[in-house]
Amino acid sequence: MNPNFPQPVLFRKKAQSYQARWDWLRVIEPKPDCGLQEGFKSPRQPA
Repeated sequence: MNPNFPQPVLFRKKAQSYQARWDWLRVIEPKPDCGLQEGFKSPRQPA
């Protein structure tokens, strides 16, 4: 996921689309302290 514009819902949809084509593809979840959890707001993302 792009840390400058985190969009978890869109990321998951895109990842699922890729996984439909490439079943070996896996999403590795970010570590809890990396700033990409749900609810993270980027300085570039509108409030």
